[in-house]
Amino acid sequence: MIETIEVMTDDEGKFTTNMTVPEDAEEGDYKVATVDPKGVEQTRDLRVTDKDANTCAAEESITVTPSKVKAGETVTVKGQGFAEGQVVEITVTGEDGKQVEVSIGDAAAGQLITIDESCGFEFKIQLPEDIKEGPYTVDVNDEDGKTIDSGEFEVVGSNDNNGTDNDGDNDSDNDNDGLANTGAEVIGYSVLGLLVAAGGVALTVMARRRSQRG
Repeated sequence: MIETIEVMTDDEGKFTTNMTVPEDAEEGDYKVATVDPKGVEQTRDLRVTDKDANTCAAEESITVTPSKVKAGETVTVKGQGFAEGQVVEITVTGEDGKQVEVSIGDAAAGQLITIDESCGFEFKIQLPEDIKEGPYTVDVNDEDGKTIDSGEFEVVGSNDNNGTDNDGDNDSDNDNDGLANTGAEVIGYSVLGLLVAAGGVALTVMARRRSQRG
């Protein structure tokens, strides 16, 4: 048992309270238990992890801009939410399903890229002068060849809009909220789902003694 506190429920038998995870709490799975005056107990799971274990909170995603370019110009690819040290492969494919040989910085399309501590990347793709007009897909693949995310751009003729248009970005905003906290961080642990008899309840956190550390 780590900590026990008493809270009062409202008229509907509900309550919300905050608990602080101790600085020295070990990583692992815990139980948050409520016990009413009659001894009826209900529990919820809580996992404590190292707050620095995953600093890349965003979901893995890329954006490709601009959405329209001419042959010989460049498109910019930005990625976020990738884990430091993760290795990804970048490919560019035409609507016929064939990969296109393009220049990615100092590398060639299809070369593996290692994610740095920023959890993302940004580079320009130099398109060939003789690339055909039409839609193209930029894929970011994992080491097994599975596509993580994709973006698109279109190669247009000289009389078409050539790149002031940034439509087609595939940014995705996702919260990666969770209950994982350490130190003096306060968990807003809502247990509205635990309906108990009106009156005082005891809220207890108990460890399963199963550490997540390797």
